[in-house]
Amino acid sequence: MADRSCKELRDEPCAETEEQSESLRAASTKLTKRELELFELCYVADLSTAEIAEEMGIKLQSVRRRKHALVKKLQGFLELPQT
Repeated sequence: MADRSCKELRDEPCAETEEQSESLRAASTKLTKRELELFELCYVADLSTAEIAEEMGIKLQSVRRRKHALVKKLQGFLELPQT
């Protein structure tokens, strides 16, 4: 699967109902400090993968790997189908 930008992922509907929004908020409390930082940089600040790497002081490939792991973790918390 090609690496998708944070903007592409953010533009997908992820919380269509209040219940889903609440579930996402609850899941975010289970993230580590670094995972929450990554989530915020990607989905709130809308930074590119390269910008996130620079901001966090990690390699580009590490951002991709961590972003993938973060999505899987959130899917597990939210009991969403794995992609």
